[in-house]
Amino acid sequence: MRIYLVRHGRTEYNEQGIVQGGEVNSDLTEVGIEGALQAGEKLKEINFDKVYASPLGRTMATAKYLLKGQGKSEDETIYPLEGFKEFMFGSWEGKKVSELKEHPQYFNLKQAPEKYDPTEMGGETYSQLVARSYAELEKLAKHHAESDTVLVVSHAVTITTLLKYLQGYVVADFRRDGLVDNTSISIVETCDKGKTWKVLKING
Repeated sequence: MRIYLVRHGRTEYNEQGIVQGGEVNSDLTEVGIEGALQAGEKLKEINFDKVYASPLGRTMATAKYLLKGQGKSEDETIYPLEGFKEFMFGSWEGKKVSELKEHPQYFNLKQAPEKYDPTEMGGETYSQLVARSYAELEKLAKHHAESDTVLVVSHAVTITTLLKYLQGYVVADFRRDGLVDNTSISIVETCDKGKTWKVLKING
């Protein structure tokens, strides 16, 4: 089974430097829409057996425009997956990054993931994020045939940390190489119903 992981297109909050996690959403910009259409064009020859997305508006919209870029019908069903929502930042969501930079946990969020403690904000840890996204990945592997190819549209931190985990990285190294780009394409594959995974492409 092969899974194409695509990050959503650029959003208004991305432009404004506002924290946008698993509970806050903003619309795609024109650049974001164009990026999703271009991603669809890149994947034009891929026939997806099923299309999934985080249930947030920016990911569902990206999936829709990606399918349009492929030349597919706008009526094609996009199935929501809760486990692929973005990192939960708690009370930080909707706030400007510039307001948070002096918080002692902000450095850990970006530079020392293993020390990041979101208790005060009511958010989740990196380990909790990976646990839920990997559990969702395992469900997909068990649900689909080995020959299936599916699309999952998700988020920057969710996709990045999941890919790192599949490659065997520890939490301390989850942010070492930055995050995947908007509308980037990553590919993972399993040939044994999710017992083992191979990362074929990152941030393409």
